[in-house]
Amino acid sequence: MEEAEKRLNECDVSIATLEALSENKPAISLYEKCGYKIEDELLFLRSNGVVNSQLPSLDGYEMIRIPSAQAIGSDLFPGIVPWQTDVSGTPKIGGEAVLITKNGAVQAACLIRKKSVFGNEAEGITLFQVKENGNEDAFNKLLAHALEYDQPITRTTYNFLKGDGRVVSFLVSNGFENTPVSQVFMTKTF
Repeated sequence: MEEAEKRLNECDVSIATLEALSENKPAISLYEKCGYKIEDELLFLRSNGVVNSQLPSLDGYEMIRIPSAQAIGSDLFPGIVPWQTDVSGTPKIGGEAVLITKNGAVQAACLIRKKSVFGNEAEGITLFQVKENGNEDAFNKLLAHALEYDQPITRTTYNFLKGDGRVVSFLVSNGFENTPVSQVFMTKTF
């Protein structure tokens, strides 16, 4: 840890993040002794099959899908998140930022990765992040369309921040269940 922090200081890093398995208490204790603090719990939720055979009508909203790499440097998603869910770390293959807009204004966005083979339907979708502005109608439509609720696929979250309780509640109400895996998200400011 000392060597890692030495390198971070040499690179003028102002905040460091890390994740640890929730049950790995010795590692979490070590990180806390080194000055890291737990920011949130990270969830790995899972849902299988059709959630709703009929996707909600967009009713004046527009869905926009862009490669996740095109969202790097934008303000679509927060910058201090678990490194594997950051827009710059989302896989180049299958990584998408999905936005729902109305009158040109982004109402909500999510960061996903679709597992599929060209020409075939998606086999699965992983949700990394959601950013929304309180517009529940747009938020509901975004997730239903982005996560393809009308398809018989597996949906998962990866290192998903539990603190986003509204999103987690929505996912659970739509059939997502906890898996035995969870982590903690920790930060340290230099």
